[in-house]
Amino acid sequence: MTVSDAPIEVSLSLVSHTNAGKTTLARTLLGRDVGEVRDQAHVTDRVDEFVLLASGRGRSPDPLGHTGLR
Repeated sequence: MTVSDAPIEVSLSLVSHTNAGKTTLARTLLGRDVGEVRDQAHVTDRVDEFVLLASGRGRSPDPLGHTGLR
């Protein structure tokens, strides 16, 4: 098996019913403040794109920062 030199990209969409915790989940996964959380329907009414993990040249990203872990 060969490793590609191209960066690895993974797309994830959060789609669910109203007030199901999509923005809260996105905040947890990204580790930063995104969107607005209120106990009201249709608070987040736009689509935004954020980078969850980035890798360099064909290497798998390690979300926990364990270098050398396979």
